[in-house]
Amino acid sequence: MPRAILRVCVCLVLAATGALDVQPLAALDDLLENGGFEDGLSGWSGAGLSTAVCAPRSGSAAAAVANAGTRGVLAQRIDAAVAVGTYKLRGWARSQTGAPRLEVNLIWVDASGSDLRRTAATVLPGPAYTSFSLTEASSPAAARGLEVRVVNTAAASTACLDDLSLEGPPEATATPPPSATPAPSATASPSPSPGPTSTPAPTEPPPTPAQQPSPAAFTAAFAFVNGGFEAGLLGWEKFGGELRLVTSPVHGGANAGALFSETASTKWAYQTVLVEPSKAYAFSGYVQNGAGAARSFLRISWYASGDGSGSALSTSDSTSTVEGAGGEFAYLTTGPVAAPAGARSARPRIVLTPAGPGPAAVFFDDLSFGEAAPATPTPAPTPRAAPSPAPATGRSQAPDEGAAAGEAATAVPAAEVAAARSTAAPAGEGRLLPLTGRVEDRDEGVPGLWLAGLALFVAGLAGAYFRSRRPGG
Repeated sequence: MPRAILRVCVCLVLAATGALDVQPLAALDDLLENGGFEDGLSGWSGAGLSTAVCAPRSGSAAAAVANAGTRGVLAQRIDAAVAVGTYKLRGWARSQTGAPRLEVNLIWVDASGSDLRRTAATVLPGPAYTSFSLTEASSPAAARGLEVRVVNTAAASTACLDDLSLEGPPEATATPPPSATPAPSATASPSPSPGPTSTPAPTEPPPTPAQQPSPAAFTAAFAFVNGGFEAGLLGWEKFGGELRLVTSPVHGGANAGALFSETASTKWAYQTVLVEPSKAYAFSGYVQNGAGAARSFLRISWYASGDGSGSALSTSDSTSTVEGAGGEFAYLTTGPVAAPAGARSARPRIVLTPAGPGPAAVFFDDLSFGEAAPATPTPAPTPRAAPSPAPATGRSQAPDEGAAAGEAATAVPAAEVAAARSTAAPAGEGRLLPLTGRVEDRDEGVPGLWLAGLALFVAGLAGAYFRSRRPGG
């Protein structure tokens, strides 16, 4: 028997008895190209990469991702159609020099290549190869591609990577609908031959309930996270400039975020979160301008889409800004802001306006975004009800006398007011005052006349008295 045939027979016997470990076909469904770097950097792109520095974990090569003042990046884009299901990125990493800090990302992109969503984790490699993994429960409905990106954010360090793999569901295929059974002819008479008809293209059936992303997973993917940057840059993205993790200056903890600019255009760092139009939200945190910054502030941009895409419905800025370069961390907040009607998502941003085309930076830390109690509007002054008629005690009540004493004003029905004005007061009792709280105009001169008459009467009595004392009077 030829040796080749003998070897095949032996392998079949060992596999049947379980003595030979045969991997199932599903384990070979790796979406990454050249994850073991046996073909050098084929299939990969980025910065600070090499396969001539690191000893491999297995095989003959491993990738080095170096940060020599600029972040090292290792990336691969999978542009095939993305199926709905669970994706898991696995790999091994160790430190070569320094203390590398790896941000591992799964980034979903749409048909135009724009980012839709990302899932990230921070890996701190040690001196020996250690495994890591990153799992994403579902892909966005609009995803048409997926990028694996590993970034070394720690300066003066080099990390080694080997045996990377990305497991995912098989590509979704369209299932044609079952062919319709022709209905029996109503009559036996021959009918005219039908003309040519177009057959509708098969449509892709809707995903089964098991394939739908769970609401909890969807909400968690769009929640505000890592406001203190203690998990690296997890959850954060940027528009323009370069987003970095810094250890100085910081407001609290060990890390802070920083956005660096080399041009005069406005830039921002942001997260994408889900909101409800019936609720109020607040965005707050500490911001410090670096050299070259003209102005920085916080902003909430509101969107009708569920993932922060499209044009913003409106924006809400912080109540104050940080002007000029230098200084200490300043607390900024938007205060409670109601989400506009129709808003489903928002992007809390830290906005940097550089002073010019040169270098500029802004630092930020201890940021928070979440539901807030709506601002209490200042109540409009309530018109004071007119005082009720004074009791018949023979004296007039001064205007607002009861209010000055802390008493509650009581409204008087119109019918009672009319009755009080038209009814004469009983003899010997004081008159009821009208609701204006003042004596009627026709009585304003009476006290003066009484005093004049009294003075004349007293003068007459005095004259009579002195006349009676004269001799012969």
